[in-house]
Amino acid sequence: EYRPRENVTFLENGTKIFATNPKSFVFLRNMSSGDPEVDRVITVNIPFIAVMNELKSYSFFLRSAVSMWMGSMGIEVFMNRTVHEVLWGFKDPLLSKVHAMKPEVNENFGLMYN
Repeated sequence: EYRPRENVTFLENGTKIFATNPKSFVFLRNMSSGDPEVDRVITVNIPFIAVMNELKSYSFFLRSAVSMWMGSMGIEVFMNRTVHEVLWGFKDPLLSKVHAMKPEVNENFGLMYN
């Protein structure tokens, strides 16, 4: 993790300082026992859970229909992805469908995705 201070500004006669502190990460292959672009993990499909959570106020019938539709598309509760995809992002097929209906929803998902 690398966190430099940027846009440093002195406020109120020099008694206060304002700065942004963006984060960036650097993968050091020689310091790792694995390869994030090759190593795969099975994990909870967070976009799936998020969509189902948004539907919790709807009828059982609608939730079941959406769940079956997602199953027919191969979208399940668990996903098998590379470590790199889970951390830094990938284009999720479910979020792409949601994005088509609601453009403000980003079709990419990653735990560290900006």
